[in-house]
Amino acid sequence: MRKWITGGCSLVLLGCVGGSVANSAPQGSWGTRADVLIGRAMAADSAAGKTSKNPLDIGLLAAAIGQRQGFESANADHYLDRLLAVQLANGGFGLPYSFDSWGDGRVTPVGAAHTISMYQAGLALLPAYEAGVPGVEVALDRMVTKLASMPFVTVKPGKCMSYSDHPYDYTYGYCANNVSAAAADLLFRAHQAGFGVDPSWSVAAFTQYEVAAANRTWRNWTYSNASSRAQDPAHMAVTIRALMSVAPGIADNFVKYNLQVTGSDWRWPYAHAWLTPANCALGEQWKDSFDAWTETLSITSDFELLSEAAYAASEAAHACD
Repeated sequence: MRKWITGGCSLVLLGCVGGSVANSAPQGSWGTRADVLIGRAMAADSAAGKTSKNPLDIGLLAAAIGQRQGFESANADHYLDRLLAVQLANGGFGLPYSFDSWGDGRVTPVGAAHTISMYQAGLALLPAYEAGVPGVEVALDRMVTKLASMPFVTVKPGKCMSYSDHPYDYTYGYCANNVSAAAADLLFRAHQAGFGVDPSWSVAAFTQYEVAAANRTWRNWTYSNASSRAQDPAHMAVTIRALMSVAPGIADNFVKYNLQVTGSDWRWPYAHAWLTPANCALGEQWKDSFDAWTETLSITSDFELLSEAAYAASEAAHACD
């Protein structure tokens, strides 16, 4: 789609990690970890036939590569092309499979625009746009417009963005905390980047509802307004990261707390890496556990998790190295 003059990084299939895929735990910087994980994620993608159409893995990997190799690189171009190829006709992004959002047997079909999928795509498209990548601005504008027009759900003491644009989700009356937080974060940042959307209601919904719903003892949230169970660490980290942009006044407390605790859930190392850009000093202590987790990931079956890990490490490298 785009034509760039590229430099020495041209290993489109394996990634730029010295021409091979490293499997041992990296040492040193977050950037070293990100580079190794990008190579492993690309190898996993190749092993799976490069068939994924999920904005989660191809979007986060595009963002990680853009951060580390430049959005002008052939590798970033490859994954941005694949991401743009799965954009829906209405401008949104969605899951490549049907999904029962609330566990009640009502399945949202393929073709629905999902709020969290647009957020995941936006993590790649927004920095690519800011880097001047050709062909991204129109796609990003269409997606941001779609996100800003998503149905909302009214709850006490505010409102939140629907899980998807399908009636099964916006008529159900539930708010998924990490989803509406992600929407507020992306709309806020898109507005700052100059896109003509008004993020005020979404930001207000987040700061009014999600902050009110936060459990100050957990420094976390339940999954939704209808749940009594705390979010797992990965979903929690997404919600806190949104606080960093739209409600920074309480974000610092939540970040500091969660970068000083851990648990048995395997998602803690990912959460720690995800939160590290907000406090590099506290995040430093979790490098070994992050390595131990990523070493368990397979290049034959874990493309999604390797992409998420590569993105988290690349963001930590950008902030902390």
